[in-house]
Amino acid sequence: MSVLLSGCATAAPSAEPSACDGVASRGGEGEYRLAGAVTYSGVPSGDAIPDVHITVAGDGFSSDVCSDEDGRWEVMAPRVDSYLVTLDPETIPEGAVLDAEAIPEGAVLVDDAPPTFTVEPGLTDTKVVNTFLEG
Repeated sequence: MSVLLSGCATAAPSAEPSACDGVASRGGEGEYRLAGAVTYSGVPSGDAIPDVHITVAGDGFSSDVCSDEDGRWEVMAPRVDSYLVTLDPETIPEGAVLDAEAIPEGAVLVDDAPPTFTVEPGLTDTKVVNTFLEG
C-alpha cells in the first residue's frame, strides 16, 4: 500500500522520542504479504516519507511497522483476510493529508483522519498498497 501525501511539508526535527524508535519497516511472521510505500503525490516518482508508523490489524492479528528511508514498509500476515491498515497521524508530516484520488486499487478507504484502509491479500498472496499524501 502506498500512501501518497501531497505537498512538500516536512517534519521538524525533534528531540522527542519518535513512534518509530526501535520499530522495523518489516513485521509479522505469516505467509501473506501486505506492503507499500508512503510518498508525496504530485511528483513523478513521489518523494519518500520515512518514519511513518503503520499498524496492520485484523482477526486477532496486529503488527506495527514504520516506513523506511525509501518510504517502504511490509507486513507478513498469517492468512488471507481483511486487514485494517492505519497510518499514525502523529508521524505524518505537518500539513500532509491523504490524496483521496490516489487510493490503491483493491483498497477501501475507511477513514481519512487518520488514514485507514481495508485491504486483503490477493491470489498471489501479496497486496501492495501504495499511499500518497498531499499537503
